[in-house]
Amino acid sequence: MSTNPRWAQPAYSGRVGKKRRELVKIGRFTVVGTVAFFVDVSVFNLLMLTVLQGHPVWSKTVAVLCATAVSWIGSRRWTFADQESRYRPAFEGILFFAVNAAGMGIALLTLWVSHDVLGFTSLLADNISGNVIGLLLGNIMRYFAYRSWLYRGKSHRREVLTDTSSDFGNPAPAPESDSAVQNEQRDGELG
Repeated sequence: MSTNPRWAQPAYSGRVGKKRRELVKIGRFTVVGTVAFFVDVSVFNLLMLTVLQGHPVWSKTVAVLCATAVSWIGSRRWTFADQESRYRPAFEGILFFAVNAAGMGIALLTLWVSHDVLGFTSLLADNISGNVIGLLLGNIMRYFAYRSWLYRGKSHRREVLTDTSSDFGNPAPAPESDSAVQNEQRDGELG
């Protein structure tokens, strides 16, 4: 056990906790994005093989709208659940769809360039340009827009200091008075 008081812990421990929370948030964003991706690809291919054959841009538009609804629910309820939105839910939804419209614009642009400009008109080429390249570029833009603009409000989480200098690098047990705060902090976290 360490003899250092809790207030004398290394300054870097706050940064480590912040980086860990950011990694957890990126992991959650990835899970939500993966579910939305499967919705997007499934709807796109279903429409391309049925009612919207030969209309990849319209198929992609409908697919992205469906995936965006799934993504908003997952982002609001799980990925950024520990952050206060800066806006009321209805306006947040409008802004969320606006950010996703920009992301959809990126996917549509890559699809249009591939299909109409370069002449790659197979279903495989449409999937690669719209659902791989376009989606990847759009998701990078979306994450930074959500994190730095839409969900930029204060965190609901209270910080808890723990002694990180105990034996074998394991944190020392916190006093009993902090247990309620620690339980609140664990709610909603992976792991």
